[in-house]
Amino acid sequence: MLDTNHDPIETLADLDTRIAAFSNALPRAGAMAARRALARIAAANRTSLSSLPLDTALSRFEAIRGDVPVGCYGDEHTYLRQSLELPALPQDLIRRIREDRPTLADAAILVQMQGWDRKEKGRIKGALARLAKKLGVSMEQVPAKLHTVDDKLRQLSHADFALKKGSFDAFCTRVRRAVRLVDHRARQRLSRSLLTGPWRMLVEVIKSHPATGGDLGKLWPLVVYCHIHDMAPDQVTDTVIASVQEDLERQGRKNAFAVARDIVYAWERLQRLVSEFPRQELSRLYRPGHGSPHAVPFAKLPEALLRDWDAYEAKFFKPENPVTSLATLVVDTSDKAAAAKSRIDAMGRKTEKRRKSKRSRRAIANTKTVITYAANVAIAKGTMPQTIKELLAPDILREIIKIGIDRRLQRSPDEDGDSLARNSTFRNMAALFLGMACDLRVGRGALYEISRILDDVDPHVIEVSERADGKVWRRRTHVKIGPRHAARLRQFNDSAKFHAWHKVRRTLLEQAERRLESATKHGRALLLEDVNSMTACVLHHITRCCPARRQNLAELCILGPHQNVRLPSARGEGFIYIDWTKTKNRNDQPIALTPETVEVIRFYIEHFRPVLAKAVGADDANPYLFPAAGMKYRSPGLLNKAFRERNWDAAGIVLNLHVQRHVCAKVILDQDPSKMSLVQTILGHRDIETTKAYYAELNTIAAQRQFHKLIEISERQAASASIRGGR
Repeated sequence: MLDTNHDPIETLADLDTRIAAFSNALPRAGAMAARRALARIAAANRTSLSSLPLDTALSRFEAIRGDVPVGCYGDEHTYLRQSLELPALPQDLIRRIREDRPTLADAAILVQMQGWDRKEKGRIKGALARLAKKLGVSMEQVPAKLHTVDDKLRQLSHADFALKKGSFDAFCTRVRRAVRLVDHRARQRLSRSLLTGPWRMLVEVIKSHPATGGDLGKLWPLVVYCHIHDMAPDQVTDTVIASVQEDLERQGRKNAFAVARDIVYAWERLQRLVSEFPRQELSRLYRPGHGSPHAVPFAKLPEALLRDWDAYEAKFFKPENPVTSLATLVVDTSDKAAAAKSRIDAMGRKTEKRRKSKRSRRAIANTKTVITYAANVAIAKGTMPQTIKELLAPDILREIIKIGIDRRLQRSPDEDGDSLARNSTFRNMAALFLGMACDLRVGRGALYEISRILDDVDPHVIEVSERADGKVWRRRTHVKIGPRHAARLRQFNDSAKFHAWHKVRRTLLEQAERRLESATKHGRALLLEDVNSMTACVLHHITRCCPARRQNLAELCILGPHQNVRLPSARGEGFIYIDWTKTKNRNDQPIALTPETVEVIRFYIEHFRPVLAKAVGADDANPYLFPAAGMKYRSPGLLNKAFRERNWDAAGIVLNLHVQRHVCAKVILDQDPSKMSLVQTILGHRDIETTKAYYAELNTIAAQRQFHKLIEISERQAASASIRGGR
């Protein structure tokens, strides 16, 4: 039973909080009128609401009747009197609400005190408890801030609660309804008429100045913060500005730093324009590590360094369009000596090429990025590098990684710096650095130091030791799947999520059919949103036949000389043939399409592909299943984005095209942990060891589940044998 023995409300600030908490008990205009009456009382007494006792509210308002507009006094007096009859609240609850740190437990208390339907109050309180349980904490540990709750709900879906989508929407509405009772800043913006004390007077002075309108707008977040915390203008310091920024970040404001910086600029300008403005100075704010990390972009590096890069690129990267003359491949077989010499020369060239193989041009962009980082570090140290070789020093690589860690810590201050240092990004940067050092024959000592830095940031290296003969021995972890993909894969350990994955393709197809039927019925064109739903459906069907990589999916052709999607003339099995030149493992990849998949692709081609082709300006002869402008195909990134978004909207699962490959491996290994070779074949891995390394965790869990089943079978058999023996 709710405890009604509350401490007495003592100040006008407490009443102001009660009015906001029970705003449904008064008309909207009535709640505003009551709060405006309180502000008039505080303004007349030149103090804040928290400084005036509540029991004098009516008498103080009646005393200033002559200063209140005639048309306002009656309403404000009436609703002020009614507000005094609102239910009392515990002092600690009022304090948390005013200090902007309420919890879901506080929201549940206020829900119980509202005059709503009893069953609906029970549903709302149940929704709050269910959300906290899903988050793995108590209701007292979840901030009841609308932006915080919205962020949590966006990360969850109906599948997390085993609800239908419509029921989940109602669930979210109930949670938000409760949170609004205690998160007053989310419901209403502080107006000038509600200001009290010194801030009210200062704002009136600022408004009277003709050139300060924009500055007051920039200053307003500071005014709101000080109003809540009963701080006068002359109490504002650098510490207060820092607190304002922290408060904005807690509210989920993505531009909190920019807002705080604008407050300082507005403060400086108002000091120049308004003689009555406080004179204390505030320090300007500077944001390190945000935006581009490069003071000097690649294009503006020293000319000598750029020329050296051009020479390096030409020497160590493959040409853009390598052309081989067929004449060079023809050997005059009439001259056996010449043929033998040609074969020997060819073998020599092949050996030389293998020894000095050039890198793919796809690595150029990342290499330029590393050079830009290194050059900026060197320039910051006071040198002007002229060659790439000058940049390939261990201390420069360490500084590059330090800059990267600092930037990540600024974005995620709660993360551990040591764990942030070991990731694939830094490993790839260090590997490129080491590769350039080898290319340009940097000294052995520097190469050794760079290789040790590479070991330090490589997330797969777990132990490094040096042998007596000077060789380095490295022990690597067998789990190669990245932490982000691993987390997304683990969601399917939840049977509700796995069930949602199994039925999402049917859900998407049904949505597309309904949209097409509606568009046909009302004579309107399909929307790109409808096309994206059907695209995701097609991708689901194809990847469940064989989980191809997204680049291969984007390049699927249904027309022209390079057509690789073959559909039967009647209902039946279709095929996709991906040439070895397009695959990662350099093997041909044939894909058998089920009859159901064939029909889905046909449905897409007939009704949805023309809408996409027209929207993107594709050529009439565009051969691709997923066309883009002209004769191009839709980028793999856009396909992945559409796939990910539609999976979340339709099924409540976080799934992209690459995680789809992992889920297909999970389906196989869940049924039979010994089918690792089947996973290898389906995913197109060149080496079975790669497959084992990626799915070690999946395989172990699947094996354990099989073991659990065997234990149950053994237990039943033993019990049965015991019964027979007892007879």
